[in-house]
Amino acid sequence: VVFKGRPTHHLISNGPEDHLVINKKTYGDLKHTDVEKLIEALGSPTKGWPVLLDKPVLPVQQQQKSKKKKKSKKKKVPEETKTEPQTEEKTKETGQEQEKEVEEEEEEEAVEQTVLHPDTLTQADAEELLSKEGLDDGRFLVRKRAGKEGEFVL
Repeated sequence: VVFKGRPTHHLISNGPEDHLVINKKTYGDLKHTDVEKLIEALGSPTKGWPVLLDKPVLPVQQQQKSKKKKKSKKKKVPEETKTEPQTEEKTKETGQEQEKEVEEEEEEEAVEQTVLHPDTLTQADAEELLSKEGLDDGRFLVRKRAGKEGEFVL
């Protein structure tokens, strides 16, 4: 986590009742058992947590997928709407089709996006990635803690 322009490291581990804690502390009303949900919650103001986690540094493969999606993310218009005049019923169907396509794209994107970096990322690697992306407060990444099953470093 970048805070006050510097990379900081925070241990995420299981606390009481198997809820995740950060540096052995629960922030606000956060009682999550899933790292992704915990990180998502810290993207909103949370009592005791000093900075919004709003600038994720995605794993390299996630960044590449995200760039490809942005390039190819165009709304599809059914052929019939291009050539035939619209009736009220067809307009309604077309709108529903477009809404469904946008929802499917959003679901695909949500499934593919993860802030968790691979096992091989070291503390030095993490700091380097944060620095490359910019040391803006709120920039962050999550990596597995070496040698400690079920623990992560934010």
